Amino acid sequence: MGNKKLFTKMNLQWGYNNVQIKEEDKWKAAFTTHVRSFESMVIFFGMTNSPAMFQGMMNEIIKDFINKGKVAVFVDDVLVGCSELKLGLTLSAHSLLELTKRTR
Repeated sequence: MGNKKLFTKMNLQWGYNNVQIKEEDKWKAAFTTHVRSFESMVIFFGMTNSPAMFQGMMNEIIKDFINKGKVAVFVDDVLVGCSELKLGLTLSAHSLLELTKRTR
């Protein structure tokens, strides 16, 4: 990213709290209140290793762009860097398409 001049930052607000917990692991996130017991359906920030798991998932989804030095990811923030506006728009669109396609 060192010689890039234009950057696009995307914050994936829908990402982190929409990652489903595997059925066999839901008991690990269960908690009890005075009303009843609950099992979480999605990961949340208080769970051990959930930020690291999400970071790994994001890296895996857009690894092709990361390996080429065009995209950087930190949890749910994606930074696309380029030297030309047209290329930057294309990279941003391709990154979003890849994220959308791989997370459905």
